[in-house]
Amino acid sequence: MQRATGNEKIILIDVYADTCPWCRKLQSEIYTQAELQSYVYDTFELGRIDIGISNDTLTYKGFTLSSAELGAGFGATGTPTTIFLEPNGTYITRLPGFHQYDEFFQVLKFVGSESFRDMSFADYLEENGISLDAPTTRSTNE
Repeated sequence: MQRATGNEKIILIDVYADTCPWCRKLQSEIYTQAELQSYVYDTFELGRIDIGISNDTLTYKGFTLSSAELGAGFGATGTPTTIFLEPNGTYITRLPGFHQYDEFFQVLKFVGSESFRDMSFADYLEENGISLDAPTTRSTNE
């Protein structure tokens, strides 16, 4: 969060669990794509929360929480979940589940371009002439 405050980047937090096969698929098949990877590194400050860990200590906005508590506080009821925060740590939104590359990348662009401030995701897609296949969401509820 300190880096995000300094450079005014939106924070992207990957909420995962070691036992989640969809999390591994997101890491190995989606985040490894060169164009997406470049966009993510240029646009966001990155973080990860393993919601399977309940005996660690994190500090968020003056609160001391475990990874599991912080993930739950962000509304992550299953894994994977992608959380987006303002540079100051204020919650923006979350994307639960695994999504195919095209849909996931468009969500990242929607948030990263800050279009979410002025329009819905559907309006963003329409305005940019983007048509996505029926969404495919997969997750492991913890």
